[in-house]
Amino acid sequence: MRNFRDTFRPFLGGIITEIQVGMGPAGELRYPSCPIQKLTWAWRSRELGEFQCYDKVGRKFQLYNKHSLHSYSWTCLSTQFSVSIRLFSFSFSFSFLLRLVFLFYFPVHACILNACARETGMREWENGGPIGASNLKQDPESTEFFKTDGAWNTPYGEFFLGWYSRMLLLHGERICSETETIFRGTEVNTSGKVAAIHWHYGTQSHPSELTAGYYNTSNRDGYLPIARMFGRYGFNLCCTSFEKQDADEKQMNPLSSPEGFLRQLLLVARNCDVPMEGENSAATLDDGSFQQVVKMSKFYSDGLKTPSFSFNFVRMDKNLFEYRNWVSFTRFVRQMSDTDIFRAYLDLGGGDTGLSSRWAVDCCAVLAY
Repeated sequence: MRNFRDTFRPFLGGIITEIQVGMGPAGELRYPSCPIQKLTWAWRSRELGEFQCYDKVGRKFQLYNKHSLHSYSWTCLSTQFSVSIRLFSFSFSFSFLLRLVFLFYFPVHACILNACARETGMREWENGGPIGASNLKQDPESTEFFKTDGAWNTPYGEFFLGWYSRMLLLHGERICSETETIFRGTEVNTSGKVAAIHWHYGTQSHPSELTAGYYNTSNRDGYLPIARMFGRYGFNLCCTSFEKQDADEKQMNPLSSPEGFLRQLLLVARNCDVPMEGENSAATLDDGSFQQVVKMSKFYSDGLKTPSFSFNFVRMDKNLFEYRNWVSFTRFVRQMSDTDIFRAYLDLGGGDTGLSSRWAVDCCAVLAY
């Protein structure tokens, strides 16, 4: 990151407007609880994921002192470094972004589970992850740990899940701190991404969120600590699935609730005064999906004196420029402009049509490849 800053310093804050630093698989702050090739369809197969804490070195290697507990990494979280660049504009004032992605590994320096268990006086909690979490695809109600009255809601479950989520936060804290230090004074925005894991949101234990490192259950807000961390370092919070609707998802998975998940995350971001960045998760071009994006965007920005919301339209392809899809997209841009988010001039075949809003660094809509 330092080399990038030094090389492109003349463009920072002007052409290069945002740095999105990945913090784990797919750039998201999470554990690799589910194989990346399966994650795209995990919401359909209702995969629970698996806790990432069974490595012998991670469990047994100890460096213990009076003030802190440390270990070597038991899992390396692949980290992306994405750079948003205002590359060029067409005849309408709507900037495209080019994202450069640099892959590197940023190890998690975490507390030893064994040492933490000993510190609490519970030696029987030293043996790795929870028993009864079962396999990837089992029904959570058939597991001892994730079922409604399961071990997740016991003193042991609270101990383990608290430790597991803190390790992820420590990883995120280190990356945020390094990024803030490196890009301080460059006038670029920085952001991090949280995964939209919603396919068990309707359960009490939220198992797929727990295995990813989000200690979010029916009686605990697991996203508040993440938002507070981003707020401390001036990071924007990015999340996908803004176009997903409960009515559609529940037809295939009754336990899923992308809208419930997003509302929780958006409220947390609002309360912590953290700027929000939305994304679509699929190349969906129908009016219903666009309307859902507008709806969720307004849920965050309505009532705020200075809302700071941006939307990254990703996974665009040649189908976007087919007449019917382009008309739907321009209608979407116009509706987003009604909330004074951005300004765009779109050629609809009858000359340039101005959308009465403004382009701003912290309130914009972008197209990204």
